[in-house]
Amino acid sequence: MRADQQRQAEFLNQHAPAVAADLIRRADAAMAGMLILPGTRNQPGFVGDPPRWNHNPTDDAEYIFGLNRMYHWTWLLRAERLTGDRRYGARVILELDDWIRTCPCPPVDTDPARSRRDFYGHDAWRSLEAGIRMFDTWPVVLEHLHGDERFTPELQARFQASVREHARVLAVICPIFWPRADHNHYLMENLGLLSAVTMFPDFPESAAWRTHAIRELARCAAVQLSDDGGQIEGCPSYHNGCIYWFCYALRLAGADMPAAVRERTRRGMEYTLHSFRPSGTTVPFGDSDATDTATHAAIWWYLAAGDPAPLRTILGLLGPDRARAAIAGHAWTVADPAALLRLTETSAATTLSTVGHQRDLQQVQLRTSWDRDALSVFFACRSPVGHGGGHAHIDPCSFDFTAFGRPLLVDPGRFTYRGDDDRRVFKSALWHNTVTVDDKEPYAYLNCWNYGIQREGRITGVWERPGIMAAAAMQRNFAPAVHRRLVAIIDGAWLLVIDAFSGLWEGATVQIYFHFDCPDAVWYKDQQLMTGRCTDVDLDLAVSRTLTGWHWHARVSEVFDDSHPSMRFRLEDTAGGAERVFAAVAVPRRAGTTAPRPHVHAVTLVDGGVRCEVEVGGVRQRLQWGDDGVVRI
Repeated sequence: MRADQQRQAEFLNQHAPAVAADLIRRADAAMAGMLILPGTRNQPGFVGDPPRWNHNPTDDAEYIFGLNRMYHWTWLLRAERLTGDRRYGARVILELDDWIRTCPCPPVDTDPARSRRDFYGHDAWRSLEAGIRMFDTWPVVLEHLHGDERFTPELQARFQASVREHARVLAVICPIFWPRADHNHYLMENLGLLSAVTMFPDFPESAAWRTHAIRELARCAAVQLSDDGGQIEGCPSYHNGCIYWFCYALRLAGADMPAAVRERTRRGMEYTLHSFRPSGTTVPFGDSDATDTATHAAIWWYLAAGDPAPLRTILGLLGPDRARAAIAGHAWTVADPAALLRLTETSAATTLSTVGHQRDLQQVQLRTSWDRDALSVFFACRSPVGHGGGHAHIDPCSFDFTAFGRPLLVDPGRFTYRGDDDRRVFKSALWHNTVTVDDKEPYAYLNCWNYGIQREGRITGVWERPGIMAAAAMQRNFAPAVHRRLVAIIDGAWLLVIDAFSGLWEGATVQIYFHFDCPDAVWYKDQQLMTGRCTDVDLDLAVSRTLTGWHWHARVSEVFDDSHPSMRFRLEDTAGGAERVFAAVAVPRRAGTTAPRPHVHAVTLVDGGVRCEVEVGGVRQRLQWGDDGVVRI
């Protein structure tokens, strides 16, 4: 199914030499046994020569999983295509031979306890890694080495036998783990099964296994993609991965895949776009990274459905240079990468709405346009956190705000899956743009994947009016108190945030947090104003006069195991009263420009809602938020 690797190598050498050089650099490190894996803190670590497949020298259980997905084999094989240096392919053959010899498949036993012990532990044969190997890395080995004298008949026979063992595990064991088909693991495992029998359609079981894989992939689509398109775990990075995997399955299955899978994947592609910041990165909500996984999903949707519109929208947000690099990075996927590159040379206006509303996931995405300079907000409040809640963070009513191509008030990302203090703080409300009461989280962090009791939290309204885009949410996690929040983009130029509390007890304190994606921020106490200097964009954040402010250094993670400095802003109210209301005004501006500082003059509870008076750009405005939305008064 994949295109001719040599043609793609020639394309990269000619059109994207920097991408080719980076791939060769990674391949050279892999030749020396040096890989970046979970637990190596984003630095190359020695994995052995050949790799010690079941040895973990780190404190991160994901290390074994990452190593046994063998992603580095694709770098080595493609580096051989790029350079003609056959040492790279020889290295893959050595490691393949070693892995098959030293990592025998455990007996395929349908007893649930033994199955979980042998295929869901921390070793090379976890069923998820078996699936990923079958669709992601081992097909590349077969394509690259087929017909090569180094891939001897004896090794080919053992390779084929191992693929059959993989397929048996995926067909027999995985349904025991996921009888409801409601996990992204099961999606990848069935994609691996479909890929395995596509590589070797002559196994005695291939026809039955193919039918099984297609049926289960259709179940995955029905269960894992909501009616609005979002993947049920609510994490944009995982969602984008699922869109890629469904598109891959659509290509492998062809007309045998039910039409409903294609339609749900199409709606999922819309969510991919809505959760992609105008700045050109995915919103890192929950266990997500601020990367361009959306590009990968859009390329595969184009390959599966022939629809270039989502990809063109994403390439436009990336900008010309990043768009060309993104296409080059995916050149191995397509038969004619030059044709794909031509998509970066033409623009096409999107007809997609600027408002996305995921009702099942309780998420809203607002943006002023589909241009890179747009203002955008990703806003969510799902409590309890729902299916796959271990990937969610403690952030009901949190948001992520981008303007002028720069993430400004942000979700900090996932950073790690290690069960340590880093995992706890990156998940905590204190590191998100949300609230606490009496310095207590909305619900308890128990461990890396589990929380305490959670109460109701949901989106309560989404509105579009001239000059106003808004969404509101409520949560009861501070019972008996109720917290309500409004986020609104006003005049396409600034963000209004209103927090209203009712039912607070005597002596209760309220804390409101804002996370600036910049290393430098200043609190002007006399003006109730914080200014963050975020490279080429500055952000003025004015807040209610009853709030006292502090700020601390923090971190934002854009990729797994890596982070950069940021600033957290903490506001506190100790005035008392069962009902309290606060407002904040966030006004972005280009670095080096000046404008009158914003102010929050008044915010009060009135019959039917909340009324506030703010000043932005030297102009006073009065707005009222009620059950029917936000209006100017």
